[in-house]
Amino acid sequence: MSPSMKRLLSALCLNSLKEDDPLKFMPMEGLELIPDVETFGEQENQK
Repeated sequence: MSPSMKRLLSALCLNSLKEDDPLKFMPMEGLELIPDVETFGEQENQK
């Protein structure tokens, strides 16, 4: 995994935890976002 993808995933996790109630954050939501991050990374590599 590239450093930029790691930063993006970290930002997504932090944003989720900053929501009203951190206990509402479910790991499954993060897992669902991972394919979107991979697609984003592929788009960046094509530039």
